[in-house]
Amino acid sequence: MGRFTLYDFLSFILPGGTFIGVLYFSLSIPHQTINQKEMFIIPFLVISYLLGHLFSLIGQKVERETFHKHAFWMDYLISNPEMAREINELSIRKLKNKSFINKEGVILQKESGKAYDNIYTYLELEEKDSKIKTLMAQYGFFRNTSGTWLALLIIQIVLFALSLLGITELNKALLWNWTLILSFLTALIISSKLMKQRKKMAMQTVYHTFWVYISKE
Repeated sequence: MGRFTLYDFLSFILPGGTFIGVLYFSLSIPHQTINQKEMFIIPFLVISYLLGHLFSLIGQKVERETFHKHAFWMDYLISNPEMAREINELSIRKLKNKSFINKEGVILQKESGKAYDNIYTYLELEEKDSKIKTLMAQYGFFRNTSGTWLALLIIQIVLFALSLLGITELNKALLWNWTLILSFLTALIISSKLMKQRKKMAMQTVYHTFWVYISKE
């Protein structure tokens, strides 16, 4: 949705803050290089917020390369043909959209995408989007955290590889570093799956809310 909410703000702050915290307390980085007296709350929040945007970009990359190589809304429409026909008719009648189902009954991706965007905007203007906004904020949070875990995983692997080459030394035991690698990988997989789940739930809610709201008119 177009309006920026507290959920959106936290979806950037929390991943960025998590990255800083884990980087400082868990990874094999000399802690004496960080002056704790300079870590005031406002600089911490600002840096966390900026890092959150970086992880958002990384999370979008993870999303595209893992499970979002096709349009989610197409999955829903194809698996629910009756609902797809009803949504198509309602969007044509109410929003003046072009039909996204051709004469052969095939759902057209480009037209259905435009219809989805118009439905999305319509629900926002009608203030029928509270649940959708919550789901999208959750989706954004898990997308950003997937970027966070991927970044931490890469950093830990690089540090571990450098230690094996004798270029640097690990501050913690070997088992601890292996545990971190497995933990970051597990967190990345879980975040990616939750991101996918929330995105699908949000899209399904868009269609269902539009169908219920227009059908009552």
